[in-house]
Amino acid sequence: MTEEISLGNDKNLTLYINETTGLVSKIEVDAPNNKMRKYTHHFPYHVTREEAIQQAIVGSIGF
Repeated sequence: MTEEISLGNDKNLTLYINETTGLVSKIEVDAPNNKMRKYTHHFPYHVTREEAIQQAIVGSIGF
């Protein structure tokens, strides 16, 4: 299952959520107006939705 969230400044976050546990296994930040365009992070273990959003914000500061 996926959930899409707008991070503002034309950045979009997609969370890949395990339907059984409700935890996030991967995130993608898409910034179409930026030269890097996409940031993807696979978590070595599944994390909560809040932890995934925080990682997306910290990981995409350079966007």
